[in-house]
Amino acid sequence: MTPRDIILSELRDIHLPGPAAERLDLAWEPFVILAALVATAVLARRRRRSQWRRDAQQELRASRRVQPAGAQWPLLLDLLRRSAPFVGAHPPPACVFLPPDRIGDAEVQELQAHLHRIIGR
Repeated sequence: MTPRDIILSELRDIHLPGPAAERLDLAWEPFVILAALVATAVLARRRRRSQWRRDAQQELRASRRVQPAGAQWPLLLDLLRRSAPFVGAHPPPACVFLPPDRIGDAEVQELQAHLHRIIGR
């Protein structure tokens, strides 16, 4: 017997895995794909939320430069309305529900402070 025949005779006892083992080897791939999709969605949402926050902070700073203070009120109310889906359940200050003729500098400053608190987090 040649050395090659000896090696081949020892290898004859080794059996290749069947088709079931091949399927088990591929079973992890959908989980990896699903994990990648979930991670991508989470990162995209986090990026969108931080981008929105930066844009809202910029709008809040720009609204403070508008004169007179009464002209800031519609801008601040619009920013408050658009911020609701992103900041969660933060009840607006009571000044939001006042009639427009009772809005003064104190109410504008109160709404600005509220927006700064919820956007600046």
